[in-house]
Amino acid sequence: MVRVIRIEMMRRSAVGLVAFVACSLGVETLPEATVPATDTAVLVVDGGKPQTLPDAAPDAGRFVDAGQAEDGGLTTDAGLSCSSMAPGYAKQLCLKPWIQDLTRRQGAAEALCAAEDLLEQGEVSDCHLLAHFVGEVVFEQQGGDAAQSLIACPATCLSGCGHQVMQEVVEVRQLNTIFREQGSEAVDAELRLLVGLCRDYEGDNIDQFALCIHGIGHGLLSSGFLGPLEAADVCESELGIEGLPCAAGVFMEHTGRYIRLDEEQLLDSLPTICDFGGSHWEHLCWRNVGEALMWFYGHRLEQATAVCNRLTNDDVAKACREGAEAEAEVADMQRNSCP
Repeated sequence: MVRVIRIEMMRRSAVGLVAFVACSLGVETLPEATVPATDTAVLVVDGGKPQTLPDAAPDAGRFVDAGQAEDGGLTTDAGLSCSSMAPGYAKQLCLKPWIQDLTRRQGAAEALCAAEDLLEQGEVSDCHLLAHFVGEVVFEQQGGDAAQSLIACPATCLSGCGHQVMQEVVEVRQLNTIFREQGSEAVDAELRLLVGLCRDYEGDNIDQFALCIHGIGHGLLSSGFLGPLEAADVCESELGIEGLPCAAGVFMEHTGRYIRLDEEQLLDSLPTICDFGGSHWEHLCWRNVGEALMWFYGHRLEQATAVCNRLTNDDVAKACREGAEAEAEVADMQRNSCP
């Protein structure tokens, strides 16, 4: 049975898991912008000063004048030229309106190849997050049809498009409403339907199943239905050992919320991000902290590992470094998928 708790606040154990675990971290604002209080949790940093931590849906971003969104233009209506920004997390947020407009005008395949081109040119350090933004548009264009959306998502940029589709699918299921109106058994049945969808998507490629349930993990947390430990437990109880990429999606969603804080707030929060009272999920979570730091610092490994080393527990710092190092291996896996 699913235990319900509102949000209070992958391990990439082998390189073979990287392709479906290297998932994006959705955001609403640039890290230095004021963080909005939407479906929030309260995070205490800076000597007890409360800080709002927004939900993880990769939502609004900066809006773009469609007339400015020419191929490679990279200029928002706010006048900020994305191309002048250093490769990193904030730059990809700046590019969200551009990549989504390109998807609407030229389709997912063309948009994803444009994202890969930016990676090849050194404009971005990773194109997986941009692929998530493409997935939002694909899901919208397909009228919320999960199967058709997955078919419409090329695997470019480590299947970020498909990851986002499954996250969207879980969110629109409104599991909180199902639980209130029908109970936990109905929720269990709904989750089994989602897993069945991933089985159908798998075909002859087991990685397709993994990337699909990874998106489910993101959605279990981003939907506000479960907290991180409860969501990871659901992945494990429903899928056993196959639930690892699902749990990885949960903790990437969880740790991704922190890299929307500014650097000072992020560093203040660092010691408690995965403090779950000794849960067996803590190691996986700390690895995802290392991955999230790579996103925050534009895949600069030296900078991410230096932050990991601020953690005073040796095992925790090691897990963080391992996650950062695994993420460093991912960048080259995103290249050369387009003609």
